[in-house]
Amino acid sequence: MSGDMLESISPTDWGAICEVEEGFTWEEFGVNSQDDFFAHIEKVVKINWGKHAVGARAVQIRIGAACDYAQKSSGPVPYLFAAMLPSRTDKDDAYSLTPRSTGWISPELIIDGSPVQLCADPRFVRVRGAAQTSSFKVLGRIREQLLMELVSSVSQHGSRPGIVQFRAK
Repeated sequence: MSGDMLESISPTDWGAICEVEEGFTWEEFGVNSQDDFFAHIEKVVKINWGKHAVGARAVQIRIGAACDYAQKSSGPVPYLFAAMLPSRTDKDDAYSLTPRSTGWISPELIIDGSPVQLCADPRFVRVRGAAQTSSFKVLGRIREQLLMELVSSVSQHGSRPGIVQFRAK
């Protein structure tokens, strides 16, 4: 999962973890800055942000349907934004989701030689054309089994119907 592996990873490869490109405007998500994005993630994940903010950075992960990737479908490429945080595997200090959170937390990953965890909220998804992604810097890649868990989390959030039922007496 490290960016220095022998394989070449493209920004459009399924599970590619990329830096946020220069000049990205956070207003696209209704927040004013990366700090506002981190403040949102702090509400999703039970952490003492001040203690963990050192080394935190925003990344975008190439997600999408397995069949679209396998069939090399052209068209919009979906990315999920996440906070890449220094790993906290100590039981007393580990990251965990807040009650009723729709967020997702990865197990410990090694990215650029450092142990990290990814914390994501499924509402922070955007799409880009393949040409727009050519400048994205790839840091590593989430492999298929873990990526399927992440994609499932994002899709479950987006497909909750919110059905209201009325019952006659």
